[in-house]
Amino acid sequence: MRKIFIIFWLLFAAPSYAVTLSEMIGQLVLVGFDGKDVQTKSVKNLLADIKNAKVGGVLFLGHNIGTAAQVAGLTKAIEDASPYKTLITIDQEGGRVARIKPKIGAPYLPSAKQMTKLTQQAAHDKYFETAQFLRGLGFNVNFGPVVDLEINKNNPVIAKLERSYGTNVKNVSEYAFMFVDAHHRAGMLTALKHFPGHGSSAGDSHKGFVDVSKTWSEIELGPYKNMIGWKAADMVMAAHVFLDTMSDDGKVPTSLSHIAITDVLRNQLGYDGVVVSDDMAMGAIANEFTAKVAIIKAINAGTDIVMMSSNLKIKTSLGAWVHSVISQAVLDQQISQQTITDAYTRIQKLKNRLP
Repeated sequence: MRKIFIIFWLLFAAPSYAVTLSEMIGQLVLVGFDGKDVQTKSVKNLLADIKNAKVGGVLFLGHNIGTAAQVAGLTKAIEDASPYKTLITIDQEGGRVARIKPKIGAPYLPSAKQMTKLTQQAAHDKYFETAQFLRGLGFNVNFGPVVDLEINKNNPVIAKLERSYGTNVKNVSEYAFMFVDAHHRAGMLTALKHFPGHGSSAGDSHKGFVDVSKTWSEIELGPYKNMIGWKAADMVMAAHVFLDTMSDDGKVPTSLSHIAITDVLRNQLGYDGVVVSDDMAMGAIANEFTAKVAIIKAINAGTDIVMMSSNLKIKTSLGAWVHSVISQAVLDQQISQQTITDAYTRIQKLKNRLP
């Protein structure tokens, strides 16, 4: 009976441009990979997953970067493998967070903090130069800007790395807008991060559990309100921080919380675009939840794209494995089919903006 229902739903309830439920699920999957060329086993698996519509996005990290020509060849292989547009993503914020270094041709890009010493037009020019460079290598998403407020000056992952534009909401929003607009002009998409704010934390969610309940304040939503209002929020990346007022059961971080993503971001702030998770391989998630539980919770919370850079426990292809987790959860009615359809529709709307 369940199989009949799924077939019926695919024929009559799915968007006209969706062929199968499996293809829709694939658009929710964004994964990292090992290696630098198409001869690497991990890359071969990735290209097969993209070709089979099990993966809709790819994350490049530092270990994937060799030369500019090598990167361009790899992004072209990824693009050519898919019958759909694939999100080819990278973190090139500037300063300490830049996967591609000037030694292989990347324009030097100052940190967010250093950018505020420039005029907004000068900052825009530098961001445009970087965006053009990335687009020329085949990327279409730069995971930035950071709109976290520099509330805790000793924050190890934001303030100490100069990733914030400061404490003034208007100033942060305006410099973040320069980042976004420059990338749009170069044909690239962006992602505001890290919702609902990582700037007041004392810990690093890359390493483990981070509780901001006593330090977070509603002012940290300010840049999101502005950027959403200015139509400058292509995607919003959800942070793996714990905030008691935005936790469904007093146990989950905001990235897995329906209150945070659906009630606050979507309903309160009026955001109707794509939500992407921060990396599910980070300690704040991996140390507290199984990967399967985290993926299901994230999607049910309102996340559209689940990002996972790696998982050493997975011996097969990472993309296919994440796809299978979501597929099984739908079959088991742990994730509703409408949730998949809604996420897929938002993702396609976003991808349709790509050149």
